[in-house]
Amino acid sequence: GLILLLYIIGLEIDIKKLVSAGKSLITMGVLQFVLSLPLGVGFFLLLGFPLGGGRFDALYLSVALALSSTMIVVKLLYDKGELPTLPGRLTLGVLVFQDLWAILFLSLQPNLLDPSVSVILLSLVKGVALVAAGMLCARYLLSRLFASIARVPELLLVTTIAWCFFL
Repeated sequence: GLILLLYIIGLEIDIKKLVSAGKSLITMGVLQFVLSLPLGVGFFLLLGFPLGGGRFDALYLSVALALSSTMIVVKLLYDKGELPTLPGRLTLGVLVFQDLWAILFLSLQPNLLDPSVSVILLSLVKGVALVAAGMLCARYLLSRLFASIARVPELLLVTTIAWCFFL
């Protein structure tokens, strides 16, 4: 249900407006996580959570603290009608960056004791290939498909939901 909600909200997001936030969005997206992580590690070390010796409790808690729930925040912004505003776009941009940070951390997580660049690169290549394939399908295949079924609203809805779950 939450994935479907994000998909429906994502259909209404204007990527051009999101990108128009530019340098401030990139700065906020990078610095928010990069500054929150060491502050969180320090905080959790002070509370007595271990870091090192094969234990990464403070790091895991810090990552969890540095990330927000994209689903909850986007739903709140959408309900209040603030998604198209500049603060809403900046918030959405930071959430996208947080999702990227989470993906990077999850790709590193199995190998925290011995991080391997090849594992991260392979995950990155697979992710980029999936996104590229989805975008190519959306551009060349889905536009024709949706144009042909647009006269039947139920069929259009079922097809978009099927595409969401397929991806």
